[in-house]
Amino acid sequence: MTARQQEIISAFNVYMGARSTSYNEWYVGVAADPRQRLFNDHAVSEHADAWIYDSCSSTREAREIEHYFITQGTRGGPGGGDADTKSVYAYKITSRTIE
Repeated sequence: MTARQQEIISAFNVYMGARSTSYNEWYVGVAADPRQRLFNDHAVSEHADAWIYDSCSSTREAREIEHYFITQGTRGGPGGGDADTKSVYAYKITSRTIE
């Protein structure tokens, strides 16, 4: 893992840990446009729900972070996005969100 990847993982862990102690209450994915993915595709409320995203320098870095969180127990799965996918995102799953 690069220093930047470790920085993103740490920031996500701090954010997620402050809102829930269980990884399985979170969904983690990758996207070229994380705001579109979060607020439209997953129906996350920008103002009411817990969510976070960050940009990586490459698709590989974003996918490695996604893989890290999935192996920790978050929901989500590999294979999303395309060659332009350089962002990783997470949201706390609620009754309103769409996985």
